[in-house]
Amino acid sequence: MPTYEKLKRNIDFTRVYRRGQHYSGRYLVLHAFKRREKEQDALPRVGFAVAKKTRSSVERNRMKRLLREVFRLSELKLLPGNDIIVTARWQDPEPDQKTLRKELLYLLRKMELTKET
Repeated sequence: MPTYEKLKRNIDFTRVYRRGQHYSGRYLVLHAFKRREKEQDALPRVGFAVAKKTRSSVERNRMKRLLREVFRLSELKLLPGNDIIVTARWQDPEPDQKTLRKELLYLLRKMELTKET
């Protein structure tokens, strides 16, 4: 059973960017928006983004794959009813998975989006 759904539509990304909160780290920026009351029990939706000024589309897609893999391996228990966008903001040198995982966990805890186990 999936622990989150994908955030796909442009209008959803725009809503999170405009009306949500954000926190940044050295390599990642995390945007989050709490959905309406009737959607509070729904699975959290997560989107991944990389700026277009990052070299080529091949590099951007590689960064997004790396972010998705870090998120998957983290085995996070996210609170329901949230839309979350994880944005990469690194250029050179590229961080390793361990560093990204550590920063992702730090930002999610800072925004109080995880269930503590």
